[in-house]
Amino acid sequence: MTTINEINAAYSKEYCDFLEATYGANMLSEGGAEAIDNMFAGIDLTNKKLLEIGSGLGGTAFHLANQHDCHITGLEINPGMTREAQARIPAALTEKIAFACYSTPNLAFDDHHFDIVYSKGVLTHVEDKAPLFKEIYRVLKTDGYFIVDDWLSPTSGQWGPLITRMCETENLALYANTESEYKALLHTTGFFGINMRSENINYERYNREIVAHLTDGTISQTFEAQFGETDYQLAVKNYGLITDAIKNDELLIRWFKAQKSINRN
Repeated sequence: MTTINEINAAYSKEYCDFLEATYGANMLSEGGAEAIDNMFAGIDLTNKKLLEIGSGLGGTAFHLANQHDCHITGLEINPGMTREAQARIPAALTEKIAFACYSTPNLAFDDHHFDIVYSKGVLTHVEDKAPLFKEIYRVLKTDGYFIVDDWLSPTSGQWGPLITRMCETENLALYANTESEYKALLHTTGFFGINMRSENINYERYNREIVAHLTDGTISQTFEAQFGETDYQLAVKNYGLITDAIKNDELLIRWFKAQKSINRN
């Protein structure tokens, strides 16, 4: 099992700087505003209280609070990222957003506290998700929603060769769950009305656009100068691996929306 220290080591400041330069200001995952808006399409966030699991540098929270007039608490296991995200909160959003660091599945909030809990591209780092999902269930209000974008595999406990190669070169520990395992986990931790859809088409495009962006002549020179030729070439290769893995359904990007059951306390 990967420890918090190992995850923090993998997401060093230099690595986060590279991700942010690739994805856009304050972002540590693909798709930018479009991917965030897709996650919450048709869901009213106005004046709602949201909890983000894995808030990174705050980009998702900043976008949602600005667009929907909602209140967001972001949780992150990396202390440095937590401090940086807090320092970056725009002046107009200081009353709407707060970030905190946490280190266990236990969430320091009262029962029935949040309207929505969400996570974007983070939970694949968590091997045993059940304790965290139970806590998410507890802190949600009755009929609250848990919304997730996550990486899944067609094979339980195993990635295909492309993602395996990417994880090895990036020194990342990602845990492979199948669609049926994810649904079962949500169900057994109390959720019902579980909806799932494929985001592969969108995420294949996001990653293909990243490769095109990184290999643009002017951009490539900037990246090489800032991060070094070796890291730059490795990034181009790995985003190509991710693109191909998604295209070939070796990597399954899935969106889930699950509701807190009204039949349990």
